[in-house]
Amino acid sequence: MFLHSTQDAIAACKLWISNNAICLDTETTGLGDNAQIIEIAITDLNKNILFNQRIKPTTEIEYGALSVHGITPESLINCPSWPDIADEINRITTGRDVIIFNTEFDYRLMQQTARAFNSDTSWIDENIRYNCAMKCAALVYGSTNRYGTISLANATARAGVIWEGNAHSAAADALATASLVHKMAAHV
Repeated sequence: MFLHSTQDAIAACKLWISNNAICLDTETTGLGDNAQIIEIAITDLNKNILFNQRIKPTTEIEYGALSVHGITPESLINCPSWPDIADEINRITTGRDVIIFNTEFDYRLMQQTARAFNSDTSWIDENIRYNCAMKCAALVYGSTNRYGTISLANATARAGVIWEGNAHSAAADALATASLVHKMAAHV
């Protein structure tokens, strides 16, 4: 769906709700080309957590990322790795509308993480219908930066979303995205 106006964004959110879309969020080791997912959560739009798991990476956690989400290497020692959870993520997301706040980033990190473990990436490309809540939020609430986008924190503040849990945990961010979708669908 091409989004050109506030009305397009509102219509997209209404469609996602009627299609029983799900929300996905990740926390990562960093932002670069070698960064990997270290936490992933999936919720439905009724704010039920369908999946929430920390993941052991093959790379170091960058200080900047650690200072944002607070996930330490020590907390990941006994966690599964991407290959241990990928089939479950695939099962939950296959054939679904998956809403991500900043889809390009999380999609790239799913690809990078799978490649780091020499895992299949085809399902990430072929089985999921990606939808970007950030693009909708920028149209509904206005962009707040030079990239023409808006952060999840700014979008939820402008929408009046009350956070459940701490920002920068995958589950709390996915739940905030679900709430934001409902707020945008009802925007007048």
